[in-house]
Amino acid sequence: MDELLAQLRQKDKIVVLFLCSGNIVRSPMAEMLLELELKKRFGPTRIKAISGATTYFNQVIMDITKDLLIQEGVPPERILQFYPRNVKQYPELLEEADLIIGMEKTHIRLIPKKYRSKATTLSLLATGKEHNIPDPWGDEVQAYHQVFEVIKDYIKQLVDKFVEWKLIP
Repeated sequence: MDELLAQLRQKDKIVVLFLCSGNIVRSPMAEMLLELELKKRFGPTRIKAISGATTYFNQVIMDITKDLLIQEGVPPERILQFYPRNVKQYPELLEEADLIIGMEKTHIRLIPKKYRSKATTLSLLATGKEHNIPDPWGDEVQAYHQVFEVIKDYIKQLVDKFVEWKLIP
């Protein structure tokens, strides 16, 4: 991780790729919550958030994901710009990424080995402890709210880490 952090500090722009299974719930939440948190705390930064899927090929973000993000303050027009992408169909996501963050360890295992040196899970990066963020797809609405709150908390901790690691002011 120290080597990766040293490389990231040298970059003018840092692309953070969030991964989940379908790119319709967890990874778009993380992508847009990171954008929102950075904007609130620092204004423009050199960090660009993107997201992708490792498993499923979906066409639209879930309505519950949109609703939760809008309630949190993400502009609706930002959400309308989003479309789910699978890294098998869009391998340039992996190429472009400087840091790859999965919601589960499985997401890291599903990407080609050559990218794994710049990949970790959100929980491990934010807290130093490994914890898979469960996929609420098909579950009760409350499960989506719980996952949203977990991701939001991890994103706030991640931004604190970015400051500590001198990746942002």
